Amino acid sequence: RKLLPALYNLKVLKLLPANFAVVGVAVTDGSDESFREKLGTDIEQFATRPVDKAEWEDFSKRCYYIQGDFNNPDTFKSLSDKIGEAQRAWSLPGNVLFYLAISPSFFAKVVERLASANLTTEAPNAWRRVIIEKPFGHDLASARQLNADITSHIEESQIYRIDHY
Repeated sequence: RKLLPALYNLKVLKLLPANFAVVGVAVTDGSDESFREKLGTDIEQFATRPVDKAEWEDFSKRCYYIQGDFNNPDTFKSLSDKIGEAQRAWSLPGNVLFYLAISPSFFAKVVERLASANLTTEAPNAWRRVIIEKPFGHDLASARQLNADITSHIEESQIYRIDHY
């Protein structure tokens, strides 16, 4: 409801790189095409500006999808493969941003799985970042523990935290 219109707005305002791709991951069965269709329906409902047909067509063809369970390491192999597919299709430079708009209970596990699949490994001129959205812990002690868990797998410089509260 919020992330998709925000990304679309960034594209329209030329604040995204000319070459980019979006890969969605969820437990729901689907394909790249069904994901694009769902996004098309959603953008019509939740857009914060009129949807330009040409801009939307360019945006949506850059969207990919994999079905997977965050507890299954195979999901992250599939994610790696899909990222590679998108990078080849759009001649992307290798920069990857993982936006974790997920239940806070999955934050540490997902970062661990991303690291185990070598998805957070940076290369010269190719950064990897993780955005963690939602409450970062429920009190100081849990926030410190979550931070320790996450920074045991990635560097502090790779983490962006967004807390709505």
